[in-house]
Amino acid sequence: MISNFGQFPTWLIPMLLFGGVIHSQPIVTSSDSISIKKEASVSGLSLSAGQDAFYPPKNEDRDYTFGIGLGLGGAWVNNKYNPFSWPLKWLHYYPRKLFITRGFTDFHYFQTSLKAYTPDLIQADTVVKNDRPYSSIWFFSFGKKSIDKDEKIFVQSDFRIGILGMHMAREIQTWFHQTERSTKGRQEPYDPMGWHNQISNGGELTGAYRLTVGFDPTKNLNSNIIQVIPKIELSLGYQTYLGTSAGFRLGKLHSPWWSFHSNPMEFGNTYYKQDDKWFEVYGFVNGSFRYVFYDALLQGQFKNSYHTLDASDVVPLQAWLETGLVFRVGFFETWAALNITTPSNRLVTRDHYWMSLTGQFYF
Repeated sequence: MISNFGQFPTWLIPMLLFGGVIHSQPIVTSSDSISIKKEASVSGLSLSAGQDAFYPPKNEDRDYTFGIGLGLGGAWVNNKYNPFSWPLKWLHYYPRKLFITRGFTDFHYFQTSLKAYTPDLIQADTVVKNDRPYSSIWFFSFGKKSIDKDEKIFVQSDFRIGILGMHMAREIQTWFHQTERSTKGRQEPYDPMGWHNQISNGGELTGAYRLTVGFDPTKNLNSNIIQVIPKIELSLGYQTYLGTSAGFRLGKLHSPWWSFHSNPMEFGNTYYKQDDKWFEVYGFVNGSFRYVFYDALLQGQFKNSYHTLDASDVVPLQAWLETGLVFRVGFFETWAALNITTPSNRLVTRDHYWMSLTGQFYF
């Protein structure tokens, strides 16, 4: 089926709305001094993995089946010799002007991740018409986060390019399943036989821009114990949606509220080292809602694909709940999170569960 993305102009509407209001805002510079220390050239490194197999009670090996990611933070992302810094600066400039009217400090990150999605019947080599299609994306994202002078609001831009339909997902999933079978001496999990039917099989370029704005209403209230962090989100590109979320952190907190992301493999991370605060432990819950206008991982893009979903098959309103525990000692931090998402399509209405693990080093 050929994707119907070309018939869908709705994703342009939020950009036009932004363009109509941003020109009325005053120019802001970062010259005002604030308490946040300057970003290092290379500030941190993170490794992340997500798998439904990490959560045995709901290991169903379908939908979002695995993800792996590598992140590297620091001012190097903003270097003029990095060609990806140019579109990032341009995309970030006006949204930052809109929401931050005083001094600010910038942080930057790079994230590359591979994410894979499958139908339930992975042992079939033919198209599974009554389920979601196989799909995968390998992306490279470059992010900039501006924190205002009073540390009450942040504006984050994420510019990414990616490739749909690579064969890496098939090879990694097959290796993982074969290893698990040989280790446990059983017939399952089956090898995935339908990856040749994935969206944009063989590769197709794609891209996206995401804007996130968050604020901390509890900054002046005992913020070393509890934080509540609401956010709004806009994404344009291979996934186009409007979203909102609320995060909750409780524990022994030393990191700034604006430095935390529950899912760095998807949203990148801010590597802000705490030289004088060597220990931190807390639990978190993050709930989010998205209204999805278009999703290339379900509907396909421009390249012909054997199986894609129509817009009417996609569930537009989707929810995502994350809960986990974070532990930091010195310059190393690790966390584990349970993720639950509501159905993404109407062909098979099922919730999905998986665990994500992250290890992070500060430089």
